[in-house]
Amino acid sequence: MSSTVTSTWIQVSLGVFRSNYLVSIDLGLMTIVPCAFTPGLELLHPSTNQWLKIEQHCTPLEDVVVFGDQMLQEISMGLYPAAIHRVSKHVTSRLSLVYELRPRAGFDISTLLA
Repeated sequence: MSSTVTSTWIQVSLGVFRSNYLVSIDLGLMTIVPCAFTPGLELLHPSTNQWLKIEQHCTPLEDVVVFGDQMLQEISMGLYPAAIHRVSKHVTSRLSLVYELRPRAGFDISTLLA
């Protein structure tokens, strides 16, 4: 299975709010996010319903956060649930690079469900 790369730059600055603060689930197989110098990525804990500030527990330029997406949840029949996440607001700038692993365009996911 080949994949395409989707990179998203998120910049939050004083006075200009451009952020992915909305709660979301990514559509691909998995998402990989290098830890940012300004923490902000939050994952919803499925059991406690509490937002976890993931990047507070990792080191920028050394660690990455990897979480499952909607397609992984579907092909695993729920064994690996998709991560519900958001990026919190900040008073300082935040720069983040996101890699979303997805099958090539036109790939028939039903072949994995057999």
